[in-house]
Amino acid sequence: MISHGPAGSIALDIGANVGAYSLLAGALGKKVLAVEMQPGCIDQIRCHSSQLNHPNLVRILSRFVAATKQHAPVVRVPRAECTTMASPSAVVGRWPHGLLTKATRMLNKKAPTIIENTTLLVQPVHLATYIERHFPRVHSILAKIDTEGFEIQVLESMRPLWPLAHAVVLELQPNAWRFANVSVAQGLRTLSNLMSEHSLVAITLPHSKMGAEQKSPSCVRSLLLPFDVCETK
Repeated sequence: MISHGPAGSIALDIGANVGAYSLLAGALGKKVLAVEMQPGCIDQIRCHSSQLNHPNLVRILSRFVAATKQHAPVVRVPRAECTTMASPSAVVGRWPHGLLTKATRMLNKKAPTIIENTTLLVQPVHLATYIERHFPRVHSILAKIDTEGFEIQVLESMRPLWPLAHAVVLELQPNAWRFANVSVAQGLRTLSNLMSEHSLVAITLPHSKMGAEQKSPSCVRSLLLPFDVCETK
């Protein structure tokens, strides 16, 4: 998808986590916008991007995506976490079937003062507005979206940019859509509109059951580099 993108494409890595897609896209010479709300992940993305020959290809945005231009409430996230399955409605993780992870439940039970001292506020971003302002000459977009149930919100945030979409790869978590105030009917309508209005073809892959070791971000990182130079930073 990345290597066959048109000249002048920008790669969007939405829900970047440790920046695997960003690193790959940057290595292939694409400009990248990596959006991630977890501060711990931002440090990892910066470190991984610094390994590129041209690290300035990757622009990192510490935000979460809002569906509209209207003001969205800020989100509190742990100061140093970089977990899998995190989303704006479950900042330390939600399982694909919709239930909160133990870490999220424990955070939610902490006293307000503890939460305030151990978390940071993250602002929303409307993708279309941001890209039109900061990448005004982009003619094509390659998007990877992995936001644990917020993928429909991300697609709506990108709606003005849909005509530029060369390819979109996203993980679907319909069991978590309701926590983003999106019904199944609304989510399917957004997906159908994206495909029909812009002649996109859907290719689906089932979600395999993964062992605990496969869920670890460090396992993902080990696939990128012989050893992870960012692991100890």
